[in-house]
Amino acid sequence: MMANSATNAPPATSVSAAAADLTLTPLWQLYSDGKQTAAQLAEQHGCSLKTIRRHLAKTLAALLALPLTYLLAAWLLGSVVLTPEDTAGDDITVYLITNGVHTDLALPLKNDTFDWTKIINPGDTRAANRDWGYAAFGWGDRGFYVETPHWRDLKISTAFTAVSGLGDSIIHVTYYPMLWESAYSIAIPMPRAHYRRLAESIRDQFALHDGRAVVAAPAYGDNDTFYAARGHYSLFHTCNSWTNRRLSDAGLKHVLWTPFAHSLMRVYHP
Repeated sequence: MMANSATNAPPATSVSAAAADLTLTPLWQLYSDGKQTAAQLAEQHGCSLKTIRRHLAKTLAALLALPLTYLLAAWLLGSVVLTPEDTAGDDITVYLITNGVHTDLALPLKNDTFDWTKIINPGDTRAANRDWGYAAFGWGDRGFYVETPHWRDLKISTAFTAVSGLGDSIIHVTYYPMLWESAYSIAIPMPRAHYRRLAESIRDQFALHDGRAVVAAPAYGDNDTFYAARGHYSLFHTCNSWTNRRLSDAGLKHVLWTPFAHSLMRVYHP
């Protein structure tokens, strides 16, 4: 078949026209029956095997370039640490928490600077009567949070909706009686003024009703609640870029942009 294709190759002008036509033909259509060989495709579309291979190579290069460009941008921008203001002071301590993929910001549930119980209700948890000391806030795509409690539960449709920015968002609040530093939890002391800005920035991400957060989905366990939120998750606005933006709003150390948890953790625990 390869010999026949070479022997019966069309004139150069015909090849150019066929190649142009091939460019407009979706690859999924060319391979829809899953049985055609490259030689058969070349013969069917009136072009050479070399043309087929060139178009496949360009398509593959484009598919590889997109994620590589994204990862390069994340690495470069996530390496630029910004400290816009003097944050010296240890009046209040918050915690930056990660599970390796996602980040939360844990704030004191109630103090004389900001009372979270006016916005969220610990009674919304199954263990409503516990003496909670901190509330950890994480933001993300509603479908991803609710439908994917474990990575094995991830569906292509859920992932597509999340990265495309088409889905609704949700805030996951996890309550803790106390917190301490570890490999996955970093203490960030700050002055009261910066703490208030941080708390207000997080508060403004809730889709409030009459000043209160609205329960939006069933919880994972006994110490957490999902609340309706503002905004849409996407490849460029992830759970970690959301955390980064909250730190920026408070005038705290942050990076230029990052979709990943490790870039943020490195800022406070290099």
